[in-house]
Amino acid sequence: MIKDILSRLRRAEYPLWLHGLLPQAKAWWVWILKKAKGGNFLYISPTQEEAENFSEDLGNFLSSEKIFLYSPQDATSFLYRIKEEGIHILSFSLLREKIPSFNSLQELSLWLRKGEKIERAKILEQLERGGYRRVGLVEERGECAIRGGIIDFFSPFHFRPVRVELLGDEIFSLREFDPSTQRSIKEIECATLIPLKEKISEKNTVFPLYELLPSEITLILDEPAEQEEAKILAQKTKVYLSTLPQRREWMRVKEEISLSTAPLTPYHRDLTRLVEDLKGWKREGYSIFILTPNPAQGKRLRELFQGKGLEIPFSKKFPPFAFLRIHTHHAFA
Repeated sequence: MIKDILSRLRRAEYPLWLHGLLPQAKAWWVWILKKAKGGNFLYISPTQEEAENFSEDLGNFLSSEKIFLYSPQDATSFLYRIKEEGIHILSFSLLREKIPSFNSLQELSLWLRKGEKIERAKILEQLERGGYRRVGLVEERGECAIRGGIIDFFSPFHFRPVRVELLGDEIFSLREFDPSTQRSIKEIECATLIPLKEKISEKNTVFPLYELLPSEITLILDEPAEQEEAKILAQKTKVYLSTLPQRREWMRVKEEISLSTAPLTPYHRDLTRLVEDLKGWKREGYSIFILTPNPAQGKRLRELFQGKGLEIPFSKKFPPFAFLRIHTHHAFA
């Protein structure tokens, strides 16, 4: 069945509408759509909380480096990053934000690269012009701290603050750091210092972010029945996802697929009951895949199943044709 649907997704006519999906199932279907269609994806949720939950679910199937989650304040960061390969996730409210075009933003930005020559005064001038607030420790976007040849800043472009270490007029290192501990997380090759939103809007023509979306992106609209304002995206939407088959008159749908998903009842450490259910589902012909947070827990769970007379193969790679998912930290909490 799943292989048939995957094949159908590859030859489907878009815009496509998938309904019958519980929130927990949407991440898997978006992952399958990505495998079937390829390219860059933009996923729009009704609320920020739903966007964050979807991002967490998607992390079960896709590398975190390919998942970009934006807050309602990340408009400029989004416009810079939207062409990066992956799945970009945000709530609709972000798309109403007004910012300059990408070309205008580039002219206002300062690009820093490890090993390049740059005067310290030029970085400080960019920080002042960009409206950054000077503080003792950088913890929030729009803040900077200066200690000799070490300059910390939290640009709207980045998801974490950046520490620039100068050796004379050369950028000796660039590192992202944790604002709560001030400790370095990883070295990076380049960083982008862009003005804060209020400074950008002072002298530039601005546009709603939804008008600046690239045409080649696959735009997925989650629960369109809850997002009446999202009708302005009707011409750009390629995929609609919903739990109930509630259709808005503005939805442009060329193909519709009705699915059936259901949540699992928590087992509360009752392994015997879980094993009985697994055996029952197996007799009914289901393909069953159990996801665990890490390989060690997977091996331990396999041993427990073996003790109950149930043999389950162990694999570190999740196959793309699963349609039953059990989180051990939910089932046995």
